[in-house]
Amino acid sequence: GPKACEVIERGKKYCATCYVDSDFVPSNIKRARGGRIYDIDDNLFIDFTAGVGVSNCGYGASEIENAMWRHLKKTGRLQFISSDFYNKEPVDLAELLVKEMENVLGIDVHYKVFFSNSGAEANEAGLKVVFSHRPERKKIIAFRGAFHGRSGYSLPITWREHYRKDYPVSY
Repeated sequence: GPKACEVIERGKKYCATCYVDSDFVPSNIKRARGGRIYDIDDNLFIDFTAGVGVSNCGYGASEIENAMWRHLKKTGRLQFISSDFYNKEPVDLAELLVKEMENVLGIDVHYKVFFSNSGAEANEAGLKVVFSHRPERKKIIAFRGAFHGRSGYSLPITWREHYRKDYPVSY
């Protein structure tokens, strides 16, 4: 619609991006619930994507909204809690995940959990682990047709050539 088109044109003028594939825009979201998104022109879109980042929870999930409100009332903040600091909630979740792995495997695994804020960051960390423990490895297998991120290690393994072209590193 016209409102969404106006936002796209202003974005092209003022926003620096790594890339933008198209002018298809359900991104000017006015409201959403479940998998239904309404843009600022009241056009309905059905969201069949996983989205960018790691919070693929749909829209308006009451359990998530309630948990966020409880946390906001308790702490006065809503933010991504990075791994730069130890915070109770991520530590509790990491402990739960490790204990569940030990329970499933029937052994003490002594694993640690890495929380990231995007798939690119998760891929980057995984590739760094591979390269640091197996430096002789020179090739990486990646899914055909998949997007793996915009970071230094993940961009070269992203499938579509126009994301990778002119990038100095390839595997």
